[in-house]
Amino acid sequence: MQRSEFMTKFQLNNLPAQRQIFPNDKMHRQAAVLLPLLPVNNNLQLLFTKRPMHMKSHPGQVSFPGGKSENEDKSLIATALREAHEEIGLAPNNVDVIGQFPTMNTISGFKVTPVIGFIKQPFEIILDPNEVDSYFLVPLHYLMQRHNRQQIDFKFRKYPQTLTFIPYQDHLIWGITGELVERLCQQLK
Repeated sequence: MQRSEFMTKFQLNNLPAQRQIFPNDKMHRQAAVLLPLLPVNNNLQLLFTKRPMHMKSHPGQVSFPGGKSENEDKSLIATALREAHEEIGLAPNNVDVIGQFPTMNTISGFKVTPVIGFIKQPFEIILDPNEVDSYFLVPLHYLMQRHNRQQIDFKFRKYPQTLTFIPYQDHLIWGITGELVERLCQQLK
């Protein structure tokens, strides 16, 4: 998929229904993640990070660049861009933000706002080893193929949930990251 096709589908389709229904709890802390898209050989790819094993929460899991909102952040978009800069060296002015999905409550106590953006120019990826172990790219056309996104239903504290799993090479994308990929794919179909 190229950028022009992505933009047409992204703008014309209604937002997908929100599936995770954890209660809106004041204990949830604001956070934002960036779903960074970049063209590689005229095809869009989505950049993922992998959390280091020493992290207190979600060690070793696949994620998107992002994190907790800080007082100096003027918006949740600013949070996502700041965190992407800190984690992978992506300058905020090198991202063309095209939108965001509604905030999602997570099992781990965050209200996560997903921000979607195109990386404008190639950049040197510089990982912060305190927050990111590695990164990898997945072609959007791979993610868009329904058979590559597996789902299971379960209950968590009496709330029915659907969890998306996406195996890719030696990586397993799941949890909130898998749900965000699912939302993006539903938006683009």
